[in-house]
Parts: sequence; structure tokens; C-alpha cells
Amino acid sequence: AREACEVSFEKRNAFLPDPKLRLFDRINVAGSCPPSKVKNLLSMLKDEGKLIVPCGSDLQLYTKFFSVVTMEVVSHVRFGELVVPSDAEIVVRTLQLDKEREISRLLGESFPNAGGSGPTGMEEELGMEAGSAANAAPATIKTNTSIDYDSLLIGKRIPDGIPVHKKVLEEQCLLFQTQFSSGMRDARSCEFVLPEQFSFGTSKLLVDWLYRRGTFAPPDPATRRTQMWAPVGAATHEATPPRTATTTAAAAAAGAGAASAMDLSEENGGKKAEGGEVSGSGASGAAAAASNHPLAKVPIQSVVELLELSAYVDCRSLGRCVEKRLCDLICDDNCQDLLAVADGLAGSAPCLQQECLDFIIMSESCDMKQMEPHLVTQIAERASSKFRKVMQLLDKDNAPTITTSNDTNNNNNA
Repeated sequence: AREACEVSFEKRNAFLPDPKLRLFDRINVAGSCPPSKVKNLLSMLKDEGKLIVPCGSDLQLYTKFFSVVTMEVVSHVRFGELVVPSDAEIVVRTLQLDKEREISRLLGESFPNAGGSGPTGMEEELGMEAGSAANAAPATIKTNTSIDYDSLLIGKRIPDGIPVHKKVLEEQCLLFQTQFSSGMRDARSCEFVLPEQFSFGTSKLLVDWLYRRGTFAPPDPATRRTQMWAPVGAATHEATPPRTATTTAAAAAAGAGAASAMDLSEENGGKKAEGGEVSGSGASGAAAAASNHPLAKVPIQSVVELLELSAYVDCRSLGRCVEKRLCDLICDDNCQDLLAVADGLAGSAPCLQQECLDFIIMSESCDMKQMEPHLVTQIAERASSKFRKVMQLLDKDNAPTITTSNDTNNNNNA
């Protein structure tokens, strides 16, 4: 066998869905399999594949040819019984994998990341290598201390402005990339105005992201060039328990007032951010789980504002990082507000929107009476889709039709 092909060994439950969706030419089972689980093994066969499996006292050989499966009893045997997962375990794992694939599709084939290197202070200049796209992973950053900043981000709540490099804005934010190449008067400006709803603290977080410093600087200088934060829904092949309304760590205590490196609840004299607030604490989220996310100590309202800012400037890599944090903070107290935020961003936060929908579906305490009708429709459609999927997985008549060798012989004799 080793001469015919390379052999690899993997320990996992073959009755649970395969994250890699692999199909096999031959499957040999060394334990007695319940007849109801044979269809799970047949689903892993390629066309013209063969499965040999003990069922009860029979050693059965299955041959698959497109949609036709034939079975013959090879001999009578006695094997120990396999330990197989329940239907509920199979359904839960299937739904988890479907969700991971859905998020991968929403994010695109290549996940944005928070990697890259950058200067450690505002006195350093950046030179970006050519060829990077505004919504791809940031390009390698070179430092050049001989050149000063050439632009300012300003706004009603940023009176003194935040110094930046025009090239950095262009490389990582599609809004500025489009603006700078428009040929209009503001393309040559050195001051770029942000809408008044964005505070100094949130705008500073955006700049920290662009330079990979401050809140977004990797904690260990030795890992500055390699560390990255996983995007929302990064696929894992380890089975993890499903997150429900009661088991979610509503890690919202971190958003109940924990201070970041700079006080994001204050700006220029202590004015608080105006507008509606998204709650991050309450009876269902009294304790926060430990988190190593770079925004773990930033109040949830500031995280929401940063998501809106990332959507405004179209910095999608930052948006995915912020989405990840907000998905960790979803709880009964804020799931409807976060769903409204994601919906209002018109597709810029698809993962957060799906996470909120799934959370509300599983929650027993969400009152939807005050929700917008179109959001209630989204919840109903999502719930119906999951219900149909579960019923399909539990459908016993969904197994392939199996023709035994005796049936074939009888037909030939007739």
C-alpha cells in the first residue's frame, strides 16, 4: 500500500461531517456498524467506490456506481460494535460546518488579516510597497524617518486632526484610494474630513490599525511581523460546542466601562459620544471571558463606532477584525441592537449579521415586538432555512436505494 500511494493517519469520528468534504475509493470498517449509519459511510464514497463493513453478523460489501448502490454479503462474522454519534450530534456538527463555509463565502476565498509590520511611533514615516490592494492584507511597511507626515484626518470632533500619510490611507482604505485617483480638487488636498459622528478616540483607533501600533500592536515585539488575528469564522477542524443564548459568554463586561490605553469614553474635554448606545452588560452578561483580542478592553459602543468607521472608509481588513470582537460580545441585551447596526451597514458586516440572527433564533428571552419588520422577516427566513436543513438531515428516506445481490439474481432469472 505504501508503494501505491502515500499513507496518512487521522484520528476523528468518521460519522461526523468531514470539514474537507473528502471522498474515498475504498473504505474498510473494522467494527460492527448499525444499519442506520451505513448511509453516512456511503456518502463518503466516490463513484465506483467500495465499502466493506460488518453489520450485525454479516460482512457486507457495497459498490457505488453513480446513484446506484449494490450490496452483497461476503461472509458471516462477529465484530465489536462501533461507538457512533447520535443524530443530534451529527446535525449540530453539520450546521456548524455549514456556518463556517457560509462565513468563508461571505469573506471571500482569502481572509483579510491583521498582520504586517509598522512603526512604533507617530514620528516615523512609512513607505508602502507597490502592488497591494486597499482591501487586501496590508503590504510590507518600510520606515523612513527623514520624511514627516503629509496629511491630516480632521472632523468636528477631531479639531486638532490626526497626522497620517496619504500613501497609507490610499493603500488600505478604498474610499481614499478612489478619492485620490478621482482627479477632483480634494484629491490633492492634505486634509480629509470625517463625518461628525466619528469621535477622536475612534478615529485614533483607525489610524492605529493602519500603522499597526497602539491598540493593534502585537504585544511581543519579536512577533510584530508574523502575528495576526484570525478573521471572523476562521475555519477550524476541531469540533467545538455550539454557542447558544445561554452558553454564550456575553463577554460584554469588557464593554461595560473597561478603559483602553487611551480613554475612549472621553474626547476633547470629556464629551461623551452622542447617539444610541449598544449595551454590553446585563443579567445575561455579568462576567466576561478572558480575551486576547486587541479590542478586548475597548468599550462596546466604541467598537460599534469603529465598525461603522471602517465601513465608511471601506477598510475591510479592519472591519473583519472589529466584527470578530462584536461577535464575541453578542448577548441577550444587545443582539437586536447589533443586528440593526449590521443591517444598517448594507452588507459591510455580513458575519455579524448572521451571528446575530443565529443568536436570536436560539435565544429564549428576545422580544421582537419592537424590531423593524424587515429584521423579523430575516430572523424568520433564517430559522426556516435551518429547520429545513435539520429535517433533511433527519430524513430516513434520504438514504440511497441499495440493491442486494439476491435482487439482481432474481431479476436476471425472471
